Amino acid sequence: MAGVKVRASIEAKWDDQEIKMSVSTTGELAALAVRLLVEEVGTDAARQLIRDELGVYRTDYKGAGIDQRTAKKEG
Repeated sequence: MAGVKVRASIEAKWDDQEIKMSVSTTGELAALAVRLLVEEVGTDAARQLIRDELGVYRTDYKGAGIDQRTAKKEG
């Protein structure tokens, strides 16, 4: 995470709930994305979407600025 900088203002609405939030770290962005994904598709479907997405990345990747390889698996 050392090489990634985030600055975002996010607004989301559903049912009778609303979020207006600024995020400044990848962890904050990920936590918010997971929350919104669970609200949208439910816990089980969110887990599967996350598994599928993470499946295209190297399991031993160390992060931007640390690992000279690309994060995604080749081929």
